[in-house]
Amino acid sequence: MLGDQHINGDVILSDTGDDDDIESLGTEEEQWNQIMVLLKDVRTQCLKQATINRSLSNWLRQINNGVSIPMIILAYVNSVLIAGALNDSMSPGTLSILTCVISMVAGILQSVVTFMKVPDRLAAASQLYVKFNALAHSLNITLDLPYNLRQVTPSKYTLEVTDQFNQLMAAGEVPRYE
Repeated sequence: MLGDQHINGDVILSDTGDDDDIESLGTEEEQWNQIMVLLKDVRTQCLKQATINRSLSNWLRQINNGVSIPMIILAYVNSVLIAGALNDSMSPGTLSILTCVISMVAGILQSVVTFMKVPDRLAAASQLYVKFNALAHSLNITLDLPYNLRQVTPSKYTLEVTDQFNQLMAAGEVPRYE
């Protein structure tokens, strides 16, 4: 029997392995009608998870860009200071202090990006967005077909979809920083 458990607003689909419940519902059309509610819920949850991961991906991309641009500017300023030292327009002590401060700021920015695992989290969120979107799209295609053209039994399709959804939810933990 397939059921759903609501944990923190997310739906986790459970399968007790009892395929007889679905198959005992009657004709194939009746079976499809019975599981449509569950499949629509899975589709809704897939779209919700895709949206969450797209937002996370966009946020992480902004962080990545927000650090990359200052790093480029700091590298440019550092090279200008070194070029200025060649013209004797700046004392060696001042130059040393300024380049040290610039290097320290660049190091802090890079440490923040590394600590937050921005590249790993960005890749994971982008990948999950695509996978959840693809599952929702495949559900749309199948559910839009007349039941006799779906070329899959309701029980098998439901179990496959819920298994895919649960695997995505289990693997969907985007790496967090601690």
